[in-house]
Amino acid sequence: MAGSIGAMMKKRHATQLGIHSAHDLAHQSVMKYGVVGASAIWDFFRGSEVPEYARMWQEISTDPSSGVVQTVEEGIQRVLESSDEHPWAFLSGSEVLRARQTCDTTVLNFDLSLVSSLAGPIGSPYRDRHSLAILELIENGDLAAMHTRWLTPADCDLQSLFGKRRSEMSSLDYLH
Repeated sequence: MAGSIGAMMKKRHATQLGIHSAHDLAHQSVMKYGVVGASAIWDFFRGSEVPEYARMWQEISTDPSSGVVQTVEEGIQRVLESSDEHPWAFLSGSEVLRARQTCDTTVLNFDLSLVSSLAGPIGSPYRDRHSLAILELIENGDLAAMHTRWLTPADCDLQSLFGKRRSEMSSLDYLH
């Protein structure tokens, strides 16, 4: 399968439920999620032998009225209409979801390959430490949380993200 998979959900639901990665989404029971029926994403989850994705397929296929939509537009609309009592996420191609992302939604990428890299000098004594630190950030969900926090759409209002206007923010606000 080319490309990557993502999950679109409301930012406040991701924050309230502590969902920063596919692992978090798969191991919680409050937020339901779904895919377009008979799509490449549907086939990916249906045929996956990765325990996390097989678990997600079980959730999707248990209640097709909740887990399967007919179109991408229907899936995105369902995210936008979801409530705090019934949060819902839509699983699709990351590029498709990012193109339709709004300021009150977030798109979590599923790390299908877990590719991250950091350039440094050849033979650097820090290579192993940096590699382990990156791996730790991926495994505990911090890298996904940083991505969500710092890589938001450019047209989103900082006030909605931080509760302050840019002119009211200090450099310390950007670090937290």
